[in-house]
Amino acid sequence: YMAVVGQRELAQGTVAVRVRGTGKKQEILPVDQFIARVKGEIATRALAP
Repeated sequence: YMAVVGQRELAQGTVAVRVRGTGKKQEILPVDQFIARVKGEIATRALAP
């Protein structure tokens, strides 16, 4: 992942996320949702999102 937290994201409590190598556009997610996604992938040892 590439995650960006700038002034806008900080004010909104979000993170701009891109999955490297997929060519998809970035997603804007609430911080807690992004953390839950990453924790889930770690727990299941998922190689691809």
